[in-house]
Amino acid sequence: MQNINKILHDNKLLYRFPASTYQFCIVRIKDSKAEFLINTVKDTGIYDNVVKYINDQNFDTVFITARSEKEPYTTAFPAVDDLKTIVNNLNSKVNIFYQEPWPEAVPKFKLGKNDCVLRFGYDESIKFNTKTVDVLFDINDSADAVIPCLINNKKIIPLC
Repeated sequence: MQNINKILHDNKLLYRFPASTYQFCIVRIKDSKAEFLINTVKDTGIYDNVVKYINDQNFDTVFITARSEKEPYTTAFPAVDDLKTIVNNLNSKVNIFYQEPWPEAVPKFKLGKNDCVLRFGYDESIKFNTKTVDVLFDINDSADAVIPCLINNKKIIPLC
């Protein structure tokens, strides 16, 4: 993951990334290239690892940003049943914000000292999202891998 952290920092992809925010994404490495996938998940079982990580941080409140089935040009993300499972398994108070319609930006939430935002989906107001769409980054790793992650304003957190 050091190579991925280097990409994030060298390309200033975390510049102005909101504090206390965790963006869910998939990092795909293939042919010495890394790609960040924001609106996708193949194995919904990975959400258990998201919940475990967030629960381990002992947040008071978690604000979840998600895409609903009302969103044009996409499907709900996470899927409705997956979102219910995530919410039901978090140990914190949970508020859900549905980002619709695209390209409406996610607002800046007023967070308490021990609160966080858990983001699912793409947001036009976040450089990490806009500067990684359809971009392949050179990486010194020839292994093929698909790595679900959370990204915050400092680093990438692998979930497996």
